[in-house]
Amino acid sequence: MNKRQHWPAALILLAILIFGSYLLYTEQMVSEIRRETASQTRLYGLVQRGLLSPENDGALKSLLDLAGEIAKLHVPIIIVNSAGDPYASTNLPFEPDLISSAGKQRVLQYAGQLSRQNMPLVVNDAGTVYFGSPPILRWLRWIPWFQVGAGVLLVVVALAVFGANARAERERMWAAMARELAHQMGTPLSSLSGWVEILQLPKSEQAALATPERIAGMIDQDV
Repeated sequence: MNKRQHWPAALILLAILIFGSYLLYTEQMVSEIRRETASQTRLYGLVQRGLLSPENDGALKSLLDLAGEIAKLHVPIIIVNSAGDPYASTNLPFEPDLISSAGKQRVLQYAGQLSRQNMPLVVNDAGTVYFGSPPILRWLRWIPWFQVGAGVLLVVVALAVFGANARAERERMWAAMARELAHQMGTPLSSLSGWVEILQLPKSEQAALATPERIAGMIDQDV
């Protein structure tokens, strides 16, 4: 019984932990979105610097910095020329080899995986660009599953608590009924025990207390 009394508190604690973890997860998502927004803003700033730079190699420096910023986005990118050969890549889960045939084949196989995630883009004078999904997208995909799992867990625990409370209530009712039944049966049983003792007395003593007819009538009432 004592354990069942702690179940509502355990349910409340579980709900607090679930919603607290959800808040932390959301805060992590917000931080990731802000980080990617800052990266995209820096990309725009580098483009403007390359366009407005008075230096002869200003545009080239901006392009190199752009490549570095794009790598920080952690989005896998593969560029394939019109001949079907990959010649540029970044953020791949393996070290790309764009020189050997085996290395190019591996990169092309991974490009096929990326094409199933996102439709490749055709860029004039550059070729076909295959790209994956940003890390934040993987985080976002887990949110519905997290919400559904948390909801199901709360419902299961709540049903278990309600079931335990219902069983405890039934047990209390049975205990009360048993006590009342014992009380109700105790009175006639005690009377019957007394009449049995009288019947066991000698006839002379028994006649002084009650007649057989009266004893039979009282026993009948008790039964």
